[in-house]
Amino acid sequence: MQHKNIDEALRDGLSIRCFRSGGGLRVFRMERGTDLVYYGESCDMPEALKVLQRNIEGGGKSYEETYGDGKTEVHYLTGGYPAKNDLVDQWVFQGYGFKADFFEGRVRLALKNEFVADLAPDAVQDRVFQGETIRWKYVGDQREYVSSPWRFSNDKGEVACSTNCVVGNDHRNHAVTHFIYAATFAEVMIKADQRLTDAKEYQINWIELK
Repeated sequence: MQHKNIDEALRDGLSIRCFRSGGGLRVFRMERGTDLVYYGESCDMPEALKVLQRNIEGGGKSYEETYGDGKTEVHYLTGGYPAKNDLVDQWVFQGYGFKADFFEGRVRLALKNEFVADLAPDAVQDRVFQGETIRWKYVGDQREYVSSPWRFSNDKGEVACSTNCVVGNDHRNHAVTHFIYAATFAEVMIKADQRLTDAKEYQINWIELK
């Protein structure tokens, strides 16, 4: 069946997996079971979504037909750092990803490990981007983290914030899946961003720098 857009494909039983590639690209796979039907990748998530939509409109052309010189899409080798106000892209960039499908008449997005230290609060990230390495913790939490600058290998001078748990167990050891529902995929993405915004605001309120 030929689909016109993401929502139509989801309603027809396809699902979406979104994740970060080894080079930092944001990748969308639309699958029926485990079989690939549509694909989109790019340097950030908004652009990868546009590529996915074009792949759907083009009938699901193969990777070889789509990416590279003289093809319809740019073949990026590495991804870029996410926009500061795009928390879903930050989430994917940190390596967590998400899944989405059509469930009981609505689009359902599964977000795992929602409250994670890898999404360092702005107060930490702002200092890291100035070149500092910071050891910090949340008030009332025994876990401690170290955030430090991490440079991409694309020679553009871009800096990311790398965060590691150094004392106690990281949140990732206690996986919880949070389901978010909406009428369309675009709406569920907005709700996911708001959920992560709420989580990040909570973290900022409780941060203690050392």
